[in-house]
Amino acid sequence: MTPQPWNAIIEKRLPSTQTYLKERWQALPDHTYIVAEEQTAGRGREQRPWFSEAGGLYFSVLLKPDAVIAHLPWRIWLNNLEVLETISKKTLQLKAPNDILYEHRKLSGTLIDGSIQGDKVNFYIIGVGINISNDFPESLAACHLKELLGAAPHKNDVLNLWLDGLNHALGLTAEAWNKEIRDRHMQRSVQIGYHDPRWINLEEYWNVQ
Repeated sequence: MTPQPWNAIIEKRLPSTQTYLKERWQALPDHTYIVAEEQTAGRGREQRPWFSEAGGLYFSVLLKPDAVIAHLPWRIWLNNLEVLETISKKTLQLKAPNDILYEHRKLSGTLIDGSIQGDKVNFYIIGVGINISNDFPESLAACHLKELLGAAPHKNDVLNLWLDGLNHALGLTAEAWNKEIRDRHMQRSVQIGYHDPRWINLEEYWNVQ
């Protein structure tokens, strides 16, 4: 499958890149992404706030595929893991269902919003936050790539690697994706603060979804 070119929107400051795309998805082409240097109302899962100070990489991606994409959350999650391990040269951890950790501290998170009617997909919007060199409250168990590397990588390099990885992940058949990506990471989850037995083991978590 030939990767589709990206349509880029760059903003200095926004309430939320996710909200921006959700409000404009009908007018924007497939494979649009938006980057904001800072978000004033970023959010994570279950409407939790995501601290989006300057220095981090915050972006959202709009997909308008012809059909439902099988296992999309896990394609996104594991693409994020592979990109960040490539950049950091560290062994990172998965925390279900969408976080990437280093030594039990949050490095990155993803969020997916979708609108599906029967077999028709209106949109998927993928939100990504990656700690590059940004500050965050001391109360948070978090880290950034500057700490892991000793110097902050260029945000454009991280973004481009991430988008290339996404195109690759989307182009894999379900069988190829299982073999090339999912199976290699099946036992790498850490569950901190979760008591749902489905989340104790990553394979079991996937199997019930």
